[in-house]
Amino acid sequence: MRRSMTDDAAPNPALPVFGTELSGRHRYRLMKRLGKGAFGSVFLARCLDAPGEDAEGGIPEAVAVKILSHGAAADRTQLLRRELSALLALRNDRIPTLYDWRLDGAHPFDAIQHYPAGDLRELLASETAVDEATVWRLL
Repeated sequence: MRRSMTDDAAPNPALPVFGTELSGRHRYRLMKRLGKGAFGSVFLARCLDAPGEDAEGGIPEAVAVKILSHGAAADRTQLLRRELSALLALRNDRIPTLYDWRLDGAHPFDAIQHYPAGDLRELLASETAVDEATVWRLL
């Protein structure tokens, strides 16, 4: 039986992997790791509570989920809190929408808007000229 990240059992020290289910206000299933850094990892995730394609508003089915590294120090959790505050306070087409978060438990995370067009490394490897709109999207 798969345990969700909200169970009261001792936290699993390993970073979540494909198929892991996380819960905040919504439930998410991790599909693919998009990147990893000192802060943690970013995954493409499927929101299991997303409305159908015909529904308006709400959370989309595909989101990016940033998960803090296991054993993230209190200062990293504080940085995530500041990031969440900024995302909640700012509204702009060039800033990802924050949908959900969870700061307690084994793996603090946030769920934000996913931009499926790729990353800067892929773009630089495939194109020579980049238009201004693309630069802003990547920033």
